[in-house]
Amino acid sequence: MRLSSEEISLLKGGIPESSKIAEIAINSWLQKVGVKSGLPWNQIPHVDEICLLPSVISNLSLDQISQSPDKGILQGISKSTWLNNISLIKNSLDIYERLSERTEVVIFKGASLVSHAMPTNRRRLNDIDVIVPFEDTELALDVLNDNEFIPQFGIKKHTILSREIYRRSGWNFENSQGARIDLHWNIFGNEINCKKLNHRFWSQIKRKNLLGNLVSVPDLAFI
Repeated sequence: MRLSSEEISLLKGGIPESSKIAEIAINSWLQKVGVKSGLPWNQIPHVDEICLLPSVISNLSLDQISQSPDKGILQGISKSTWLNNISLIKNSLDIYERLSERTEVVIFKGASLVSHAMPTNRRRLNDIDVIVPFEDTELALDVLNDNEFIPQFGIKKHTILSREIYRRSGWNFENSQGARIDLHWNIFGNEINCKKLNHRFWSQIKRKNLLGNLVSVPDLAFI
């Protein structure tokens, strides 16, 4: 995969080390791509770059944002990211509870970082990643189905259990209320070293507060 010069600049600006680097990166992108295009944000054909913007903006100081000629754009992106993440997490907590009533379930990746005090507007979430023990995959699929979650591409349960469970680590599901779950059942593989990692992962689960709800999340080393 080859990254564009704009993507490389934004990646550097997204590392929480220097607000000046972040300022240079965001200003460069806005002038070359964002403002220049004149398009609404949801129509700008640089999706991968747009996904990096919240991390860069979160590295700016309040003074840098308030003094920027593009202050409205920066605040808009940050607020949009915050609203998206809050809505997605809240909409998905109910199915998390339904799953946790039947099996052990852990929230990991992006949403779990919020429980570890990452700013809610730092990274735009597309779904909520959860993992259940491999042997409880069928049970989890039944819980999702009972709660009207539709699998991506309309794949059938028997196809997941007979084929995809051995080829993939998970599958995406969504309901009509906008909750999006990426259900995982195996993230490390079946090699001996991977099984050791899997044991460490499950043995170091912690209980954390996520928007006022206690949830199970992995140790930071596994996020």
